[in-house]
Amino acid sequence: MSHDEVEAVDRQARLVAAHLPFSAELDADMGGTFALQIDLGRRGGPDDPRDSAGIDPEPEATWWLDVEGGRETIVSDLRLDAEPAVVADWIAGEARRAGSPAATSATAIAATGYRTPASMATRPAAPSTTPSRSVPSAETGSELER
Repeated sequence: MSHDEVEAVDRQARLVAAHLPFSAELDADMGGTFALQIDLGRRGGPDDPRDSAGIDPEPEATWWLDVEGGRETIVSDLRLDAEPAVVADWIAGEARRAGSPAATSATAIAATGYRTPASMATRPAAPSTTPSRSVPSAETGSELER
């Protein structure tokens, strides 16, 4: 991967993060691509893995959301050239369904009107308009909803 490819991902990650209906920080993937990823928070203590969203700097890559550092990975059909607002809508919807801390915090609920997963029976998240797919989990070999 070239410096230009990483820069293109970084640019798009900044634009997507700016369109999210909740605040989220950007972190560089220092253990792999070095590209920016959207930090969606930790579910437990400071040593627990984060939920994150991003896209790898590869020509055929699509946007993804990792739950708890990859325990579950949800993959979209959206590529790097997708509109940032569309990608942000997809990330926000999947993050709410997965219970990602950034999407279910009190601040996010106040800003969007969405509830945490425990109370979603009274107001469910809007359905995603972006197709998802199932792929086998590397850890369990079972299929996860994508």
